[in-house]
Amino acid sequence: MGRSLFAYLIRFSSSYNIKCTGCKIDKELTEFSLTHIIPYNIIKANKKSTAKILIISMLEDLSKPAEIATRLRNNGINTQIYVEKSKIKKQFKYANNLEIPYVIVLGEDEINNGTVSLKNMQTGEQTEIKIDELCENPSKYLID
Repeated sequence: MGRSLFAYLIRFSSSYNIKCTGCKIDKELTEFSLTHIIPYNIIKANKKSTAKILIISMLEDLSKPAEIATRLRNNGINTQIYVEKSKIKKQFKYANNLEIPYVIVLGEDEINNGTVSLKNMQTGEQTEIKIDELCENPSKYLID
């Protein structure tokens, strides 16, 4: 966040007029932005997340999910990896809450077969797709 925006945020919420010489993003500033800026429609967003795909990994090693995410991002698909260890139901709920339209489930079986399980969160349809096929031509499988 730039210096002038930070100074504006401070002036917006208080009577302080400060000069900023640097920038820092921390928990307090993020909370301030979420409670003071977004409710007043200063920044408008139609969605809660820009991610189009959330990768849920059942693997301890996140190198394969990271590789898939990088390949999808290189093809213009905003991708997020769920890294917290929790039950799969909670991870799907997270995707729903953030309105992420697709979830990739990646486990040992999928890695061994060279596939991913792609779930459309709106329709509930789940399909098994080759990893290379999805990463090379994601628009074939992702409907806007």
